[in-house]
Amino acid sequence: MGEFCFEEDRGPLIDPDALCDGCGVRGTVSRARRLGEHNEELELHRFCASCWAEEGARLQARWKEQDRVAHEAWIFDGAPRPPSLGATFGSATWHLYLELVERLVPAIRRGEVDDAYLTQLAQEMQQSAAWRVGRMPIRVLAFIQQYGAAHDVVGRRGH
Repeated sequence: MGEFCFEEDRGPLIDPDALCDGCGVRGTVSRARRLGEHNEELELHRFCASCWAEEGARLQARWKEQDRVAHEAWIFDGAPRPPSLGATFGSATWHLYLELVERLVPAIRRGEVDDAYLTQLAQEMQQSAAWRVGRMPIRVLAFIQQYGAAHDVVGRRGH
């Protein structure tokens, strides 16, 4: 089945001229891309800060379900083998980092995550604060304070 990546993919995430695919407002801060077998872009969706969380989650769910249905049709119904599709999700908001922190917490508690990785991740989060849109979520701030070096960076850029 396809692969889903949460990354800061090609090109700037903030586009003041692009229209939001969710509500039509001008100015976007996030992007979801559906990729073909050879990494060619099949779909591109851009969203404003207000629409990103809901629309990004909707696309992720839709694409995963499409992959599942296609693979089950291939396995059980003799349909042609589906292509191996992927997706990337990038956002200048804090949503992806917040989701990552929430996913890491159980593994951290079980001692399954390397401290060096946590420190590196906290530093990346802190360094990105200057260009992130919106206030840094308290859980991300707490993560940075626990695993990073400096504790005084809180993104305040509003969009």
